[in-house]
Amino acid sequence: MLKRLLYIAVFSLALTMPSVAYANSSDEPVTEMIEQEIDVAVAGRTVTVTGAEGMTLSVYDLAGNVVKTIAIDSDHKQFVLDLKHGLYLIRIGNVTRKYQVR
Repeated sequence: MLKRLLYIAVFSLALTMPSVAYANSSDEPVTEMIEQEIDVAVAGRTVTVTGAEGMTLSVYDLAGNVVKTIAIDSDHKQFVLDLKHGLYLIRIGNVTRKYQVR
């Protein structure tokens, strides 16, 4: 009985103690992921992309087929899409926009 009370006391004390976290002291570099602010604006057939330098813009039809890919080589890129009438999806990074050609 005494042994059981001792186990309960130790277990209860362990639950009430604050936990301590220690930093890793190794010399390994830490890689940080920086979220980019990507903006895709569509006006008529003109698409303007900002904040996506070095990325690739893909245009998909509603069946999921890639219709066009464009390399974004500057921080502010503007281009005209010459596509048939219909609905398309423009995707760059984690940004997706709906695009309708009339």
